[in-house]
Amino acid sequence: MQIILQIFVIYNYLIMDLLNNSTKYQKYLDRINEYKKIADKNQAFSSIKGRVENLSQDLKSKKDRDFYRHIHLGLLVLSILVAACCLYFNRYFSATLLLAGALASKYLYTHTLKSLIKHTSEEKAMEQTEKAFDLKLFHHMQYLKNGIELKSARISIVRYSFMAIFPIILVSIVSLSGLATSVSTFVLSSLAILMACLFWFYFFKDDLDELDYQEMELQEYIHDFMINQHQPSQTNKSGESDADINSKYAQLSVG
Repeated sequence: MQIILQIFVIYNYLIMDLLNNSTKYQKYLDRINEYKKIADKNQAFSSIKGRVENLSQDLKSKKDRDFYRHIHLGLLVLSILVAACCLYFNRYFSATLLLAGALASKYLYTHTLKSLIKHTSEEKAMEQTEKAFDLKLFHHMQYLKNGIELKSARISIVRYSFMAIFPIILVSIVSLSGLATSVSTFVLSSLAILMACLFWFYFFKDDLDELDYQEMELQEYIHDFMINQHQPSQTNKSGESDADINSKYAQLSVG
């Protein structure tokens, strides 16, 4: 009876998660469809800046950087503490796995995010120094794109760190406590991996899905921007000719 109840709870959670994601997806899909319905291409292109600003506000409204940094740090600290206990009780294999997992996770988190932050900062600096309206908008969209990639990378690293390290922590704690002496290590490990992977996969899923939807919307605007760059017109708002703008844009695209 208890197992059936747990399955029912999980089923309801998955249904609610699907409905919630469907609502979020529809929000961004509606914005894209609204944009595509603008018959005048010049008017559509002119509206990109405002739509990109709305997307920028959506990204800024969710201040999740500190949250993910703190829970990642908490996981690493917990791993080291449990590893220390394993060493004390001569569980060297478990301690090695925990320390190796913590070090690998820390390296990936620091190295990957450092590189992405550098690229994002470079786009922000180019946006601020650029005078031409078209190129300024282009750099702003690239800045947002890099920002989405940065957020996605941060969440993904934390997610997979929890999926990989947390089961080892669970097995180590249960093993040290002596609560499961009648259960084989293989069965215990399998259950821990299954439960932890499912839980942490869905725990971080909503935030990653929303970033995917935001990237989908932004890609639509970038695509139309690139098409518009190759359409002839007179001059832009900075007074530069389209030949000058297209020349700069081609150099940026190659770089």
